[in-house]
Amino acid sequence: MIQRIFHPIGQGAFYSERHDGFNIVYDCGELYRSKRSERLVDNSFNLGESIDILFISHFDADHVNRISYLRKFNIKKVIMPALHNDEKVFLNHFYQSIGRNEIIPIFENPKSFFGDDTDIIEVNDNKY
Repeated sequence: MIQRIFHPIGQGAFYSERHDGFNIVYDCGELYRSKRSERLVDNSFNLGESIDILFISHFDADHVNRISYLRKFNIKKVIMPALHNDEKVFLNHFYQSIGRNEIIPIFENPKSFFGDDTDIIEVNDNKY
């Protein structure tokens, strides 16, 4: 049985699927980082439960700024866009300028951000 959930996080994206105990998450972010969104993430998974795959569609804050909170649920694999160095520099400066430094490690050093036990797959769109 497949269960798809569009979590009501507000301005942002947080979707999940469950396939007989296999958990997939698509993005996890909201525009304002409210306590309500923390409770929503907490209530979406059981304590000790793992996230088998986390898909990151892109690095807009309202799609990624709750991923640091989501890490408490042992993320096994992350699939994310591969960024060219100039894209990383742009995003780094942008997030520094708006005071959202907690997002930068997600794309600057995902292996360090998620930990050694998480497999990171960066998808290249072959533009370069």
